[in-house]
Amino acid sequence: INAANQKGLSPEDRARIMLPGLWARYYEIRKTGGNDFLFSAIIDTWRRNVKDPELKLNYGCLLSVVLSEIDIDLKGAEKVNNEMKGLAERTDNISLSLKVWNARGLTAMQKKDWQEAIRIFNSAERFLTPPETHKFPDALQYLGNTLNNRGFAKLNLSDEVDQKKKRDLISSAIVDLWNAEDLYMKVVPPPLKH
Repeated sequence: INAANQKGLSPEDRARIMLPGLWARYYEIRKTGGNDFLFSAIIDTWRRNVKDPELKLNYGCLLSVVLSEIDIDLKGAEKVNNEMKGLAERTDNISLSLKVWNARGLTAMQKKDWQEAIRIFNSAERFLTPPETHKFPDALQYLGNTLNNRGFAKLNLSDEVDQKKKRDLISSAIVDLWNAEDLYMKVVPPPLKH
């Protein structure tokens, strides 16, 4: 916070400095099971005050996750996801597009709409071709997250279908989880403090 309050920094620079701390606060709230009713409002204020599309999308992803997982405001999360989807489509950044799809799919999973989550995560399959994906350093991580979450959505859906479909869904989920693991192995691991 002290770094973000330094004189001479633009609002964008301040927002870039604050984002990792806000993600850390999200993980802390999730870990402790607590809640901070002003947290989503703080994130939304930062999101609305930045002009850079990538930074706005990063704040939007955080806001969507906080709304759906902490505030349990799924309609609010969907509204943010729809705004981010439109913004992501206007950028050529694969990492951000994958991040948005992941946030949208996670919101569907929170609603236990497994089929919708799978449909959203399926949108990311076109980024499986390495030359296109390797242009963006975070793309493999986000693609791994998307496949991992799609695998879990399929496993959850498998509890709601007949035996034949159940076997196919579980097999497909295992493939997704293996592919996600393969992608994760290609990513530089995050620092232990993360």
